[in-house]
Amino acid sequence: MEHKVYTAPPLYGRELAFPFLDESYTVNSRLCNIIPIQVHTDATMIAAQRDHYETARWRTDARVVLTSLWWTDDGVDTEPWIREQLDRYGWIRHPVTYLHTNTALEDSYDMLWNRHKRYFTEWTQDLAELHWTQGYGKSMYELAAIPMHKNVTTLYLSPTRIYPQHLANNNARMILRRKLLTQLAGYPGIHTGTDFIAPQEETAHGWKLIKDLNGSIWQPCHNRYYEQTYFSTYVETLVGNGCTRTITEKTLDPLIKGHFILPYGYLGMIDDIVSMGFQLPDFINYEYSRIENPTLRWRAFVNELARIMRLDWPTLYAKNRHLLEHNRQVFYSRPYSKWDK
Repeated sequence: MEHKVYTAPPLYGRELAFPFLDESYTVNSRLCNIIPIQVHTDATMIAAQRDHYETARWRTDARVVLTSLWWTDDGVDTEPWIREQLDRYGWIRHPVTYLHTNTALEDSYDMLWNRHKRYFTEWTQDLAELHWTQGYGKSMYELAAIPMHKNVTTLYLSPTRIYPQHLANNNARMILRRKLLTQLAGYPGIHTGTDFIAPQEETAHGWKLIKDLNGSIWQPCHNRYYEQTYFSTYVETLVGNGCTRTITEKTLDPLIKGHFILPYGYLGMIDDIVSMGFQLPDFINYEYSRIENPTLRWRAFVNELARIMRLDWPTLYAKNRHLLEHNRQVFYSRPYSKWDK
């Protein structure tokens, strides 16, 4: 059976991680309007989920949600891969929705944008135990006022990852993140190569989760780091030239917390950021983002990084602070990304 591919619902919660094989878990399937099915599983698990699906009596108007369906490797044509995955679930009779953060499809749904909108503007306690922010409360998402003036000695914030040990793999973005830490050596700033960057929430519970590596996978950096620096420089999730495109919290966090940005990412990423309504300063040269050759694009990025380290940041901040206010307002006023029901 061929299914129409829909875009995803607003947030991923525990109700979408249905434990099909957990015998201790019981559910009246006739009351369910969402039927979660986990992808990226082996043939045995697919067969078990199919057996459960076929034998349960689901509501006729229920919708299947294929969870964990995304692709972040560079240089891969995302849409055919999605179609191939869906072919493995041709036995599904209900309409299908998939959770997907990339933007290769025309009717793409920006789950990461909606995540930020919800957490930073509509916090409720029911968000505390969701996938990204498990164990944290409202103070993690409070935005401080953007300072009118700055005269600080630390220029940049580079939160490669909250935990430096996350650098210990060899995919393309991690290699570049290690290279970025090397480039930053000697410049006055804050980065995870030498510093522990605390998240916004500083409670005993929060610190225990951090210490145990047991909490959220998305921990917005504390407001004080943005107040003590002028710009964020980082390597985004995607760094290649493929058709898969996505902007993550690495970019959204500094834009809404009042920072200028100098990111390295996939070909054309800066144009995508501007297309969302954000405004970037003309004293930073972002042309490197349009260089097709990744090696040359990286070289141009590094050169621009070195150049802006020598700028008169207190003066430039005062003259361009209105851009930071504009970008925060874009965050507040830009609507949620919608999905086709």
